[in-house]
Amino acid sequence: MKQSTLILTGVYLLQYLLSNAVSSLLTGIALRFSRYANPYMLGGSAVLCIGGFLLYAATSQSASIPKTVLLSTIPGIGGGISQLLAIGFAQQHVSAGLQPLVLSLTLMVQLLGGTVGVTVGGTVLNS
Repeated sequence: MKQSTLILTGVYLLQYLLSNAVSSLLTGIALRFSRYANPYMLGGSAVLCIGGFLLYAATSQSASIPKTVLLSTIPGIGGGISQLLAIGFAQQHVSAGLQPLVLSLTLMVQLLGGTVGVTVGGTVLNS
């Protein structure tokens, strides 16, 4: 965040992480009772994109702290909904013998994508 102290940035990030964790937990419970995951995927991605746009728009105009904290909840919810769906698919639709392989590959690809995204984004934004 522009012109924020380290503690204030931590407050913004804490709200995002808490809403992410709670929504991923609730999504995991809901997927246990639901046969369809496509609405979760589409809805979570839409909430994440809309929340990211609102958060960017608010922080570029130096919004107040409560407004920024509230707006950081929205992309956290969307990210939490979308985060576990690949792992949920791997657990539900793969035989028990292949689950360790599929889960490790799923996590590896997610972490590799995040690493490459941070590296490329840092290079582009800092040059």
